[in-house]
Amino acid sequence: MATLVLQDVWEPRHGVPMMVAEGVPHIVASTPFLSDICDAVSAGEPRPERLRTFLSGGAPIAQVLIERAARDLGLLVSSQYGMTDTLASTLTEPERSAQKSSTTDGRALPGVDVRVVGADGRPLPTGETGRLMVRGAQMCIGYHKRPDIEVFDAGGWFDTGDLAYMDDKGYIRINGRTKDVLIRGGENVPVVEIEGLLYQRPDIAAAAIVGYLDNRLGERACAFVELRPGAALNLSDVQAWMRDCKVAKQYWPGRAEVVDGLPRTPAGKLQKFVLRERARVVTVQHATATSPADTDPT
Repeated sequence: MATLVLQDVWEPRHGVPMMVAEGVPHIVASTPFLSDICDAVSAGEPRPERLRTFLSGGAPIAQVLIERAARDLGLLVSSQYGMTDTLASTLTEPERSAQKSSTTDGRALPGVDVRVVGADGRPLPTGETGRLMVRGAQMCIGYHKRPDIEVFDAGGWFDTGDLAYMDDKGYIRINGRTKDVLIRGGENVPVVEIEGLLYQRPDIAAAAIVGYLDNRLGERACAFVELRPGAALNLSDVQAWMRDCKVAKQYWPGRAEVVDGLPRTPAGKLQKFVLRERARVVTVQHATATSPADTDPT
């Protein structure tokens, strides 16, 4: 039995003192909330001393944020994966969070099976990206008033619609959505990894990569970035960072857009469909003129 503490509208200056007053020990939320808590404590709000674990899903967790939470809050940050249809499916154990949370989305919880399969439905070898399948007692049994939708295959597996790969210890890494694959010149761009590298820049508060149409290559990558106060950034800076990180040129963003904030759901989950539409609009606007932001390093 436990107490559930809710805040109607997230406001860290009020939320953090509420955590202190209620003695909140555990939080489940996406990474923007963790960053807000760290910022609030750094700005003078009381530290929630009883807060010990933070379970984060919906987006990769930057290693620098994991280290900051450990240093400033004494907090263990565990990555997890789940969705409405499957509930929580994988989790990184808190004691392994420092080693695994920034590079994986955890491994199957007790009573849950996960596997990564290819186009033929067969399990893929370790390290290869494919469709993530889940089954277990926690699953939904169907969709309301939609008996026409087949939820499971013959083996009881549910297709999450996510792409992932698995390491030799059973930890998975979400590598995109089946509908979000970015293919540039016939080669898949490792979107999650590129976003992770952008997060490592001290002047970037948040970043997201989406594709935009290109007549020659099919697609190119557009980087949407949210900057920290007082920072400035352009495409040349982004590409220089890619070079410093030794990223192959075909994976570099061909466009960079600075935004005041990335579009998110009330739960903090990134809305990439909004960014794809913004990228499409910008592409149309630049269709009749060559912009410095459209240069291709290759």
